[in-house]
Amino acid sequence: MGPSAMNPTAKLRVLDLRHIAGAHETAPPDVVDTIEQMLPDGGMTEVITSQQALLLNQRLSSSGYAVESRMSGDLHVLRVARSYLPAFEDLTGLEPPLPLEHVLEACTALEQGQVYTAWLPRRPLMLLAHLDERGLQWEVQEHPDKHATLWVKKP
Repeated sequence: MGPSAMNPTAKLRVLDLRHIAGAHETAPPDVVDTIEQMLPDGGMTEVITSQQALLLNQRLSSSGYAVESRMSGDLHVLRVARSYLPAFEDLTGLEPPLPLEHVLEACTALEQGQVYTAWLPRRPLMLLAHLDERGLQWEVQEHPDKHATLWVKKP
């Protein structure tokens, strides 16, 4: 589990299942229970596996969760939320400063209470100060492949 899994107020959590043999082939009840316990109110959990997790995706979807499947480098990532997934952009293929510019543009369009998420090529250190200046709430989680997920909310 990533560090945010331990933070009860985090809105973005990461569960790394790469170490569980066969996690991509089955949807063990304990994994689904762990995801249920990790899902923050108003936030999302990213579940990371080394291969496509079709059965886990199907089980979560059939249980009423909003689920989206994506690739991040060599990793397979399921984005999971209780009701809906926030707006999302994959900016991992962009060179600086384009990810920063895309995020700031998207955040400018946010209405009060709206959330935006993005995958970035790495932890966006320069971007975070800009988000603070704009009074936005944000969280960042790094993936094992050094990509990062950014969660931003306009309060």
